[in-house]
This record gives sequence, structure tokens and C-alpha cells, in this order.
Amino acid sequence: MPLRRSFSTIEHQGIRRKALLLTMAVVSLLAALKIGYDIQNRTEDIHYIKVRMLNRTSFIVNQDTTNYEKFASTLKREVFRYRKQYSYASIVIALRLPKVEQSKDILDILQIVDAMDVSYDFVAE
Repeated sequence: MPLRRSFSTIEHQGIRRKALLLTMAVVSLLAALKIGYDIQNRTEDIHYIKVRMLNRTSFIVNQDTTNYEKFASTLKREVFRYRKQYSYASIVIALRLPKVEQSKDILDILQIVDAMDVSYDFVAE
């Protein structure tokens, strides 16, 4: 009895190889798209300018102690220094204020911080 060869498996191997390559190409394309999307939409680190009001006449701006008269210029200098290094959206002024009876006691400080054209956030003591 002569041995018969089955040629059907040889014909299907080419199709299997093409299907495997097509599947790998689609998966690679999806992975590349996902990586590109993640790189494009990654968030920047937030850089804080720390401002602490000790009392009505004393302030600390990033470890630099200043008085009320020089507070605006010191804060402005820090904001400019940060803008040279970091993007606008990644700078936040972390404002720590003492407890006051009326908001008018700190209104001028809030106006100075708001005039810096940088987002700010209040930090609880």
C-alpha cells in the first residue's frame, strides 16, 4: 500500500502565516497608537510657589522672608523665575493664610496674588 501525502496542510500553512502576520500587524498598530496617545496627553508636574502669611507685615515666599512693602515684588520675581523654567499651566501659587475675622483683612493680599496671572490654591494650616 503506497503512502499518500496530504497536500491540504501545505496549502493552509500559507494562509495561517498570513493570518498570524496580519494579527500581529494590527496589534502592533494599536499598541503604537496607544503609546502615541499617552505621550501626547501626559500631564506635566505641578510646580508650586509657596506663599505663607505669618502676620500682617511678614510673609514667606519660597523660603524668602519679606515684609508687606516688598511682598508684591518678591512674589513677582519668583513667578518670573518659574515662568522661565516651567510652562504656564504647571505653575500654582500655594497660598497659606492665617485665620481672620473678616475677609477684608486679607483682600489686598488676594488681589496681589490674583494679579500675578498664575493660578493659585489655598492650603489649610
